[in-house]
Amino acid sequence: MNSESVSVANGEHSVRLLKTFIFFLYGIAALSGPYLTLHYRKQGLSGKEIGLLGTVFPFMVIFLPPVWGYISDRARDPRMIQFVGVAMSGLALMPCAFGRSFAFFLPCILVFSIFNCPLAPISDSQIFAVVAAYGGDYGRIRVWGSLGFNFTLLVLSIVFLFTSEIRVIFVVLFFVVVAALLSLRGVPNLPSRLKHGEYLQGIKLLRNRKFFVLIVGVFINRLALTPLYTFLSIYLREMNISLPVIGLIWMIGPFAEQVFFHYGDVLLRVFRIKGLIMLSLVAGAVRLFLLAGQPPTWVILLSQLLHCLTFAANHLGAVVYVDSYLPPQLRSSGQTIFSAIAIGTGCAIGSYIGGLLFDSVGIAVTFGIMGFVTILGAGFFWFAFHPNDRPRGRLEI
Repeated sequence: MNSESVSVANGEHSVRLLKTFIFFLYGIAALSGPYLTLHYRKQGLSGKEIGLLGTVFPFMVIFLPPVWGYISDRARDPRMIQFVGVAMSGLALMPCAFGRSFAFFLPCILVFSIFNCPLAPISDSQIFAVVAAYGGDYGRIRVWGSLGFNFTLLVLSIVFLFTSEIRVIFVVLFFVVVAALLSLRGVPNLPSRLKHGEYLQGIKLLRNRKFFVLIVGVFINRLALTPLYTFLSIYLREMNISLPVIGLIWMIGPFAEQVFFHYGDVLLRVFRIKGLIMLSLVAGAVRLFLLAGQPPTWVILLSQLLHCLTFAANHLGAVVYVDSYLPPQLRSSGQTIFSAIAIGTGCAIGSYIGGLLFDSVGIAVTFGIMGFVTILGAGFFWFAFHPNDRPRGRLEI
């Protein structure tokens, strides 16, 4: 076997191992999202309290990148950060099974958020490192996160056929965390893009008009859709939809996301960056309006298909823009500030506002209000983002 064949074999092995870890990593997200809010509600938490708990993770995304960047600078192996992050995420969430109050849940979610927030950026960095070294594309590796999310929801849906005890999610969480830790052992030592000092350097990029407009477009998308992600399960339960069906409804979105990421390269060439972001904003408004009127189940299922646009198109367009438009020495800083401001701030404000609106006007009206916010965001982005400049990287925008 010649050296080129060995390199190809090593590359395929590295990609396969990374896919396995990402599969289980996003399985943890499936357990900390769709069903955890139902547990909060069952313990008597208000919409405001649920919304406040939903702000904790985004705030960690805003403020902790410099800290994790400092740690990453001194870590010889980013897998150590991932191992500790996954283990502490599980240890922090499991006590929530016994929680009865906001005061009990808050420190658990705080610890979870501190250790979980660097995991997705590191895995994204590893994907880009594998693609750069061995070829391939981001979407076809990242799609394994969606597969892991859906597989975990499928397992939960089957479990809920035999029990209505919501706390069973913490039993499944234990096994998913163990599987993630075991799969991490085989992931190659790939460089992480988390670097100390990139946060302040990234702030300077906001002076770039196109980058700033992109940040605003993604910010509005996350602000408007976070109340949907936070309160959808509670909304469905209030409509007397069973726990197994709620899991199946949540599965539709990631399934559509998988298809989108699989054809991400093609869609990127067809729609370009601006087209993808616009699609995500318009689809977000449609999705929110569809859910605002307590629709029949088939309409809910249809709205979930739009997740491939409201999330996947938005995420792919923004991530690829930063990685292709900015010069190499600024790409990592750009991804850092993009995650902190566009995603972190947008999700934090959206979760808090969503909680306040939940208590005052109800979930349905909240979705309607956020639909109008998304329309305003789409209008702003359409007129403010001018794709005339050529990127300094690989793609035309």
